[in-house]
Amino acid sequence: LKANQESYDAFFCYHQVGLVTGPISHEITLKRPFAQVNIATADYATAGVSIAQTKVVVEDVYTTFDFKTNNVTGTPQTLTFDYSAMPDGEVSVNSKSFDLLAINYLLVTGEQSLVDITFGYKDSSDNEKTILYHDIPVQQNYKTNIVGNLLSGSTSSVSAKAIVTMQ
Repeated sequence: LKANQESYDAFFCYHQVGLVTGPISHEITLKRPFAQVNIATADYATAGVSIAQTKVVVEDVYTTFDFKTNNVTGTPQTLTFDYSAMPDGEVSVNSKSFDLLAINYLLVTGEQSLVDITFGYKDSSDNEKTILYHDIPVQQNYKTNIVGNLLSGSTSSVSAKAIVTMQ
């Protein structure tokens, strides 16, 4: 998988109608079977970093989904969204805008759960840096935003403190 691929997003609804003998009308609500995880920063312009690509590694996510039962299946595992171009755009949290660094879609359960995420980025010289996020809440059909001044720091691996919200 590649990071930051909007084409991975999807919505679905399984609705059984039975025997149809004439025109019918049903209101159908589509849901995202994924948790959307956005990683965004307020310090991109001031951190002195030019990011070429980003990567995300997530622990304890699923790789299969049963659309009929609306349940993930199989055993949770570590999933890597390999380096890809940084996405364009911003996210807004509490009326403040943050520059998107990564956006990825995770197969998780319909109940809130916690995952560990490693965010990595390469600058234009291929220098690599990682930031670790522990116990990030995720849930199907919700967006989780990890925001803050995420790029400040001088070590190659930073355990970052960030604001995490679910929408």
